[in-house]
Amino acid sequence: ESEQYLLSVIAELLRENYQNFSVRFEDIWRNKYVDNDFQEPHVHTGPKSKFSFILYEKFDLNPHTIFFNPAKYLISATMGDNHFGILQTFTPSVKAGQIIVFPAYVEHMVNRNSDQVTISGNLDFKFIEMEKK
Repeated sequence: ESEQYLLSVIAELLRENYQNFSVRFEDIWRNKYVDNDFQEPHVHTGPKSKFSFILYEKFDLNPHTIFFNPAKYLISATMGDNHFGILQTFTPSVKAGQIIVFPAYVEHMVNRNSDQVTISGNLDFKFIEMEKK
């Protein structure tokens, strides 16, 4: 029941940018960071993982997730140290209970902390072809 509710919330968020699609969980897991745990930079790409999500269950003051601009190396190579305001990293401003859905290829990490609990997962996303008239 909880899984179906979570999937319906995610589908509603995706409808802001996409129409006529199906979505289902590919993987889902819970992360509990204690004793200064962290997660190194990584992506969630796989044969069926098109989108990923992080549901922020608990954290102390700020979430510890950092997202990296997919073009960070290109930005650095072409603009050097002067990025003209183009962010190379992004730390979300969320409250406990909020969710972020993002393309699975977006690199991200979790800084060392002892107080964050998240539910994360990967989503299989497919466009549904419309019947031709």
